[in-house]
This record gives sequence, C-alpha cells and structure tokens, in this order.
Amino acid sequence: MTTEEKRKEPLKKQVIDLKAGALRFQGDQEIAKKMLVLLVESLPATKHEIECAFREKNTKKLIFTVDQLNGAVCYCGTPRLQDAVREFQLAIELNDDKNIKKLYGPLMVEIESVMDNFKKI
Repeated sequence: MTTEEKRKEPLKKQVIDLKAGALRFQGDQEIAKKMLVLLVESLPATKHEIECAFREKNTKKLIFTVDQLNGAVCYCGTPRLQDAVREFQLAIELNDDKNIKKLYGPLMVEIESVMDNFKKI
C-alpha cells in the first residue's frame, strides 16, 4: 500500500457505524446509540480540554484527556475517530512532537465530524 493509499484509508470508513458499535453489546443497537449519545455529549468539553492542553503544551493533561477519549470511542461505533485518537495517543506516548502536531488537526476534524454526523441520525 502506498503512502497516498494509507492516507486515504480512514476516509473509506464511516464516521458513525452503529452496527460496529452494537457488536460491543451483543448486537443491541439501542445500547450502542445510548453510548454514542454519551460520547457526543462529552465531545465539546473533551475537544476544549485537548485544545487547551495542546496549546499550553501540557503533556500530562493531554495524555489524560486523550486516554479518556480513547476509552470512550472504543464503545461507540466511531471508527474514524477511534483511529485518529489511537494515532494521536501513540504520538504523545512516544513524545513525537512532529507527529503530535501533524495528527492534532485530523483529530479535531474527526471530533467535529462525529458531532456533525450525529445530528443526521
């Protein structure tokens, strides 16, 4: 797979995939949707915390907030956000400033995408 193909790969995934989320709950889409609601309700505050920690270069706060988000997205059927969080978290853990800066924007975009797409469900 070329670098270009890898870059476009996440865009093939859905922003919100309730069926994937339901797999965590024995196929129960109602529970999956409730978990998604909880995630979406928390995203504005989480996004703000990430923005502040990033701007302030507060690595400890950034690690904590992103780790919480990573735990939440695992249960919500948000594959693109899950990938973005996982990559960003890894960059933080590796103290890879170049990738932290590179992945910050796409993470913010995916957070916004989940909030926007949720309104359409």
